[in-house]
Amino acid sequence: MYIVYHNPNSDFFHAKVEKYMDLFPVAIVPHATKSKAFELTNHIDQAWHDNDDVVIIEKSRSTSVGDVLATVEPGKGIVKAEIYAPCSFEDAPHLIPILKMKFKQAVRQDKVPYGYGLLDIGL
Repeated sequence: MYIVYHNPNSDFFHAKVEKYMDLFPVAIVPHATKSKAFELTNHIDQAWHDNDDVVIIEKSRSTSVGDVLATVEPGKGIVKAEIYAPCSFEDAPHLIPILKMKFKQAVRQDKVPYGYGLLDIGL
């Protein structure tokens, strides 16, 4: 399972790593590989938030440079964070505490659909 976070400070060419406190969760992709989660949160044949395999937290633009994919393991929560850099993903373990905090905020704000709350995700 992946949680996709968008970075409003991205310039789409460089990942601005100093501004990750503004990340916000936009989607949960329950059953996909990392590359499929990235694909499903991009406007390709349709708006990404119209994809049936995506659980929407917040409608936003396509996933791009500077955004983060968090790997979630049942019962363990977020176990890996990766920043999308131009043409690849870069490990970002330092972001895991921020991602957990941002997801908890989205749950408290009732943005996360039922069945994907803190206990379900393992946070």
